[in-house]
Amino acid sequence: MVDDDARTPADGPREQDSDHSLSRALLEAIPDLVFFQDLEGRYIDCKECTGYPLLSKPSEFIGRMMDEVLPPAILAAVREPFEHVARTGEPQTVIYRHIRDGETFYYEARLARSGDRIITIVRDVTVQHRSARSRKLLLEHQAVLVGLERTSSDDIRHSLRLILETAAETLQVERAAFWRLNDTHTELACDEIFVLSSRSYAPGVTLDTSLAPRYFEAMDKAYTIPAHDVFTDPRTSEFSETYAEPLGITSMLDAPVRRQGRLAGVLCFEHVGPARTWSLEEQEFVASIADLVTIVLETAARTQLEQVRTDEIRTLKFLSLGRNMDQVLGSVVELVERQMPGSRASIQLFDPEKMVLNCLAAPSLPGFSELLTDFPVNEESGCCGRAVLCNMVVCVEDVLKDDRWVPLLDVARQYEIRSCWSHPIRSPDGSVLGTISTYSPEPGLPSTVELENLEHAANIAGIAINRLRVEEELQNSRERFSLALEGTSLGIWDADFPGNRVYIDERWATMLGYDVDEVGHTFESRLAMIHPADLPSVLEVWQAHIEGRTPSYQSEYRMRCKNGDWIWIEDRGRVVRRDAEGQPLRASGTHLDITDRMTSESRLRELNRMLLLHIENTPMGIVEWSPNFEIRRWTPQAERIFGWSEEEVIGRSFEDWRFVHDDDIELVRTRVLDLKRDGTLIMRNRNYDRDGRVVYCEWYNSCLYDDAGDPISFLSLILDVTERAHADQQQALMVAELNHRVKNNLATVLALADQTAARIDNFEAFRVSFLGRVNALLRTHSLLAETRWRGMHLGEMTRLTLEAFWEPGSSRITTRGPNCLLPARSASPLCMALHELAANAAKYGALSVPEGQVVVEWTITGVEDAPETLTLTWTESNGPVVSEPDRRGLGTMLIKDSIEFELGGTVELEYPSAGFRYRVFVDLRSPRVHTAPTPAVASVRMRSGHESTT
Repeated sequence: MVDDDARTPADGPREQDSDHSLSRALLEAIPDLVFFQDLEGRYIDCKECTGYPLLSKPSEFIGRMMDEVLPPAILAAVREPFEHVARTGEPQTVIYRHIRDGETFYYEARLARSGDRIITIVRDVTVQHRSARSRKLLLEHQAVLVGLERTSSDDIRHSLRLILETAAETLQVERAAFWRLNDTHTELACDEIFVLSSRSYAPGVTLDTSLAPRYFEAMDKAYTIPAHDVFTDPRTSEFSETYAEPLGITSMLDAPVRRQGRLAGVLCFEHVGPARTWSLEEQEFVASIADLVTIVLETAARTQLEQVRTDEIRTLKFLSLGRNMDQVLGSVVELVERQMPGSRASIQLFDPEKMVLNCLAAPSLPGFSELLTDFPVNEESGCCGRAVLCNMVVCVEDVLKDDRWVPLLDVARQYEIRSCWSHPIRSPDGSVLGTISTYSPEPGLPSTVELENLEHAANIAGIAINRLRVEEELQNSRERFSLALEGTSLGIWDADFPGNRVYIDERWATMLGYDVDEVGHTFESRLAMIHPADLPSVLEVWQAHIEGRTPSYQSEYRMRCKNGDWIWIEDRGRVVRRDAEGQPLRASGTHLDITDRMTSESRLRELNRMLLLHIENTPMGIVEWSPNFEIRRWTPQAERIFGWSEEEVIGRSFEDWRFVHDDDIELVRTRVLDLKRDGTLIMRNRNYDRDGRVVYCEWYNSCLYDDAGDPISFLSLILDVTERAHADQQQALMVAELNHRVKNNLATVLALADQTAARIDNFEAFRVSFLGRVNALLRTHSLLAETRWRGMHLGEMTRLTLEAFWEPGSSRITTRGPNCLLPARSASPLCMALHELAANAAKYGALSVPEGQVVVEWTITGVEDAPETLTLTWTESNGPVVSEPDRRGLGTMLIKDSIEFELGGTVELEYPSAGFRYRVFVDLRSPRVHTAPTPAVASVRMRSGHESTT
């Protein structure tokens, strides 16, 4: 095992044996694992070390190459240092990670060259790595989480700044930034970069992704990209000269930010100065920070989407309530501005006779409507005029450089307009009704999503304008009908049954384009003018009246005009004379041309159908109620939310079946009275679905009244916010738990200090013992944080949770029971309960006195990897005399309620004078369905901010 090249020809056998013995003695004295390799990477010899959990026995490496025995992750970490040592002879040190049986180990490998051999000394540095660095990164990560919890969900810029500043200080890097990818993944843009030395933000830049293909290929697959040297790393060398070198950047640690599984941006930390090697903890920390950025982006997007949906519902509600055009179009403009933050919008209506545009809605542009009154439409009239003429979307990236905006440059400067996008508003037949336009203070073109939003708003505006115009036309038609009646504009007919003659007047004939003499006067000639499709129904109604089964005759049908067109006729009449046997002798009646009305009604029905389709495509359920609050209409969305079909609920009141939550029924009754009085109401309450599950709903209610002011109809728009409500409950629980844990942890540390100091009079021994206990407590919480509360083995969880509360070799705490893997939903509440029990015992119970003892034992049913039930008992003895407390603090509530309400288990608390006893039974086979917050959480919510919650 001694390098042959170290010997000289003059060395004698005795000197060689002596050197070999000395080398072997030195190797054996090293408490680490040692490997010998040739310059190609083949293992030649080794010195084994017991207790190192490696891939296989070190002796099995002999004679094999590195890439044959090392996993890809470890091989990638040690290959470059190995080649560097083999090439230059300079010693190298590398730290890598190895996972065995679900546990992570860290190793430090020191490489040095001796002749034609490479000597590698491997040391286990897991404990050192997990102590200071891991604790700091974890605390900084928690600090970011606490900061985000206090930040408004829609303040995305503030949230990103908080993340960047905290992470940059933790990693001690000079520059930190978040880069966004555009929709086509062709550009990577950064708005601003945080500079640590000046604690300020510098302007960002935009990079072309095609200039760094290897970087983005790696980013699509990588967990992180640790570029220890940006100039030699192939992933970052592509932009090292153009970007890194001018800024003095030598090392970069980047992490992908993904949304819905797709790369959305990059979190970048840039080191200035000597090249820096990024540790695995730093890489994992940056990856977790990238996850936080993803949460911020998703939360902001979800908040914006909810607001957009609210605006859409508001617009549709205006339409359903028959609001005027200014209100409806103003709501559409606000919808666009909400979807495109920073932009302003307007709607212009087109007058095809005058070929002008008139601005009807521009709430964010004061005075804009007056400037665009009777604005001429031509090729030079900006985006709006061209959009109308060409019936197409027109986008101008920079109005100051576009000839079409020359006549409008003063307007552009007055309102700080640099880019404009106009979309035509179309009627159902495709004709242009007007335009909807957005204006931005910065040059640019719209993204795909922005164009889709603009098109969606144009569709809603088109439906609104068409409906309002059709309603206006229908009203005009009704007025004409009224004038026709008043002016005897009805056509008159008179029928003589015995003579088979039908007499008509001039108005009757004129309706069809005939003179009176051109129309046949028999029943047969009249029937021949009726549309064949309408004739059967006309004869059926006529025959029913002739036979005396109806008091009068009325029918609507189409009749052929002289020019071949068809018009709609409303025909009314009755038999005015019969013979002795009841047979008709004479009948008379009127004709009315109702073509305009029928056309308008047909168009209105089509528009209503389109409006209903839009409403049905929203995620909100719609319920219409009678004045007595009986259900008249129940949409498919309502069925999706609650499970009941329309046939099952029509005609039922909300109190006729188990629909409103028992605890909310009185509130709903009270708010119904408010709705009848005020006309509108927004409220949130709990309901039951068909399966008895609790559904949290937001109800947007409105009331329609008759002329006397009495309600005639109630309409409810329902949004299922169950997930949001559960998230609010979970957030409240987490905040309450965090506050309580901080207090308990501080109390535990003080108790440990008191107990340790009482038994040790040497300061150095006190320091070692005390810090060991504190580190044990930190390791327990670190393990729970590393697994993200996904669950763990019960024995390991119990040992790590209680390790901080006993001295090495002490038998004060005894644990026994079969090992089992707790499911994710059970691990956190049980761990919390054990921690609270141990903390209480350390403060008040058996662990607060030297002779006190605690026994923790459990039994399970089922197999180890899939336990069915768990019974766990905590028993204290030899402690202070126990008595049942007269009040429950938050700690007692958590060790009881966390089991009963989170897991559906049962808890027994006993207070015999000999010692406190705690027993829990949990069914681990099925998840608990939460229908309300736990009492612990509820009590925290009800207390004021100045009252203690301990």
